[in-house]
Amino acid sequence: MVNKKTIKKPRQFVAFLAMTKASVLMTLRNPTSLFFNFLFPFIFITIFGLLNWENAKFDLVVKPNSMKTGIVYEALQKVDALNLVTDKNEEQILDGLKKGQVAVTLDIQENGTVNIAPGVDMPVYDVHLDTSAGAPQAAGSITSIVNAVVGQINASVSQNAPKIVNETQSVVEGRKYQQIDFILPGQLAFALLSNALFGISFTIMMYKKNLILKRYFATPVRKFNILGAEVLSKTLIAILQSAIIIAAGYFLFHFTLANGWVTVLSMLVLSLVGIIVFLAFGLLATSIAKNEDSLTPITQLFMMPQLFLSGAFFPIENFPKIIQPIAHVLPMTLLNEAFKKVAFEGVALSATLPQIGGLLAWGVGLYILVLILFKWE
Repeated sequence: MVNKKTIKKPRQFVAFLAMTKASVLMTLRNPTSLFFNFLFPFIFITIFGLLNWENAKFDLVVKPNSMKTGIVYEALQKVDALNLVTDKNEEQILDGLKKGQVAVTLDIQENGTVNIAPGVDMPVYDVHLDTSAGAPQAAGSITSIVNAVVGQINASVSQNAPKIVNETQSVVEGRKYQQIDFILPGQLAFALLSNALFGISFTIMMYKKNLILKRYFATPVRKFNILGAEVLSKTLIAILQSAIIIAAGYFLFHFTLANGWVTVLSMLVLSLVGIIVFLAFGLLATSIAKNEDSLTPITQLFMMPQLFLSGAFFPIENFPKIIQPIAHVLPMTLLNEAFKKVAFEGVALSATLPQIGGLLAWGVGLYILVLILFKWE
C-alpha cells in the first residue's frame, strides 16, 4: 500500500500579502514610479501653492500730466488689487493701449470747487479712463474697481450734494488680443521642449541598450556624426512641427501674425534656435541617466520647472518675487517671450536678440556639459 504524502495547500491570504509586499517593493525601487506617484504630484501642489492668485494686481497706468495727489488718487493707492504705474511717457502709453499691453490709463484733473454744505467747499475732480480694446478682460476689471472707488467717494458726501468726482471713459482701438495669442506661443515652446527632451534622450538610450552604438563604432563613421545626425533629424521634425502648429493656429483659431509671412519665418527661425538648445537638455539627460528607469524622472525634472514657470500657462507676475527672476531667464520663458514679440507685437527678429542671446548662452553651457558627461556605452 502506497503512502500518499499530504500536500499542504498554501494559505491564500499569506500568498496575497507576499505578492503585495513584492509589488510595493518593486514600485518603490522603480525611479519612474516614484517620480509619477510622489514627486510629480508634489511639484503640482508646490506650483499651485506658490501662485499668488489672491494678491494678483492689475496695472493702472497713470498719465504723466495727471494729478498724483488728492482724494481720488490716494483712494486708488489704497486698493490692494491695483498697482499704479507712473513711469511711462505718452508715446509708451499709446503704443501699449493699441497693443493691449496697457489695459487702462488714468488721468485725474482738478476742475474747480463745489459747495457741499453751508460754508464747506470741496475740489471737484474729473477722472478720465482710456481703455484698450485689445485687453477687454483686464480693462473691465480695472474700470469696475475705479467705478467702485469713485462711487464710494461721491457717496461719502451728503446725498443732496453735487458729485465731487466726475468719471468719463473712452476706448482706444488697436489689435484685439485673443486668448490664442497668449496660448499658442507657450504651447509651441512646450512642444519643442518636449519633442527635444523625450525624442533624442530615449532614442540614444535605446541605442545604448540595444548595442546599436557599438555597431556604429564598427563602421568608419565618426562618433559625433552619429549624434549630429540625430540632432539634425530632430531639428527638421521640430521645424515641420512648428510650421503645422502656427498654420493650425492661424487658419483655425485666427492666431495673430502681425506681419504675415515675415512673422512666420521669424517664428521658424526662433524655433530653430529653441530646438537646438532644447536638444542639449535631452542629450544631458541621457548623459546623466544610467538606464531607462532613471531617464524618465530626469527628463521630467528638466521639463517641469520650465513648463510651469515660463509664463506659458500662468502669468509670471503671480509667482513670489523671489522666483520671478529665475522664471524670466529659463530657456522656455525666453523662447515664449520671443514668439510673442514677433507674432503679436510685430517687432523685427533683431528686436528679440536679448532672448536669442539668452538661449544661445544656455546652449553653450549645456553642450559643454554634454561633451564632459556623455558616455557612449
